[in-house]
Amino acid sequence: MSAVIFNVILYISTLIVYFSRYKRLDIYSFILLLYGLTSILCANYYISNVNKYDLTFFPFIYLFVVLLIFIKPFKGLTFDIAKVHIADTKLIKALVGIYILSGAITIIYGLPKTMMIFVDGDFAALRNTLYVDSDSIVLYENNIERVAKNINSYLSTFGIIISFYQLTKTKIPVLYTVILFFSWVAPGFLASTLVASRGMIVFLLIKVAIAYLFFKGAIPVKRKRILMIAGLVIIGSLILYTMIVSESRFGDDANDSIKFYLGHSMLAFNDGLAGQIQEYSGGKYFFKWFIDFFGGDSSLDISSLGAKIGSSFITFIGCFYLDFGPIGTFILALIVSRLLIKVAREKNFKNFRLIYPYLFCNILFSRSICCRTRNVSKLGYGCCRLLYTKVF
Repeated sequence: MSAVIFNVILYISTLIVYFSRYKRLDIYSFILLLYGLTSILCANYYISNVNKYDLTFFPFIYLFVVLLIFIKPFKGLTFDIAKVHIADTKLIKALVGIYILSGAITIIYGLPKTMMIFVDGDFAALRNTLYVDSDSIVLYENNIERVAKNINSYLSTFGIIISFYQLTKTKIPVLYTVILFFSWVAPGFLASTLVASRGMIVFLLIKVAIAYLFFKGAIPVKRKRILMIAGLVIIGSLILYTMIVSESRFGDDANDSIKFYLGHSMLAFNDGLAGQIQEYSGGKYFFKWFIDFFGGDSSLDISSLGAKIGSSFITFIGCFYLDFGPIGTFILALIVSRLLIKVAREKNFKNFRLIYPYLFCNILFSRSICCRTRNVSKLGYGCCRLLYTKVF
């Protein structure tokens, strides 16, 4: 018990000290807040499952220190939108047009499927199908829908950044801006319903939060209010969807499943990973898709390394730990931090160089509670194979 309480104190005290100094909700404080909440949820889950985990202090300390190294580039950093210059070129206009079209096609094809899924209401059966026969999940009807989903996925970061960038301009075409936002919000939601996923919804919310933190300093107050109202409606809807899926998939155990989903990642890292593994995968876990792309062998049995995590989340640091061990992960954190410091503190972000720190923040945020084993879990493997081979 003392270890999980100590873990909570690490994050919350650091957040309090940082916020008392800078007095603002920025990227750094938001990361600390997210990880602080995760530590509290882990402590809450541990109280109900004391005998399930054998915890020690050092893994929590290691996780905390490495996280601080990774997020150092954003400490005290305010993104001055005046430094961001996205040229209104023919190429940018063409990309925007293509992106909006891909979003429209994705919505046109995906909306009827989602409506049928909600009418049926059996998300549990849909998810079980993913366990047993993932090939039977229809993600696209024809090549037109397939190409549209590919484009919408690959250009999603472009769509998010250009959408929020629009809000910083003095005068904006309202309908055009609304369409831009729908071009990535709606397809993201529709994609999650096809596999009864809760994690994809969490990632979607995180993407919105990150983008807002990047651009909030340059968005006029009136637009911020409108954005907040729209955001609350969207967030409320997505939370409602998550509750419906949880109830369908787990029934009376829905609350317990949510507690486990949000409250075990740090526990799994401490008990099942740190200090357990003696060999490391050398990149086969986190960089699996790069290895596959170049025709390499990415086959990996995590249990053979000594890990005892099953299908649990292990945080993004846990993924690197599996690949490179404690020393390799620590060195990687130092290298990445150093590179990001140079990028994040540039005087000018010409066109889309802002994408680099944005993508890094996506990894930091979305993998705080998530990052699941892949080969041990048929579900994790099925989701990944569906998303990366059929859609992406």
